Amino acid sequence: KLWGEINAAGWKLTPAIEAAYVRSMGDTDAETTDADLRFLPKDALRGAVGFKAEKGMWSGELSYVGATGSNDYRSNSLNVKVGLQF
Repeated sequence: KLWGEINAAGWKLTPAIEAAYVRSMGDTDAETTDADLRFLPKDALRGAVGFKAEKGMWSGELSYVGATGSNDYRSNSLNVKVGLQF
């Protein structure tokens, strides 16, 4: 994970980037008689890019998280957060 903090004009800006290799342990196969069904990938690569901004009592965050793995596993999400501290 790499991140930094920038202070400019009263804003605290925090960009971040993250990457990970995830290996599933244990039983990753579902018991079924109809088909070869998997509910977890054995191997997955996960990445995230995000940006957080804070000023006074307000904060906001925008991030994208994606993952890909064995057995055609795919996951994507775009997250938006708005916060008020009091």
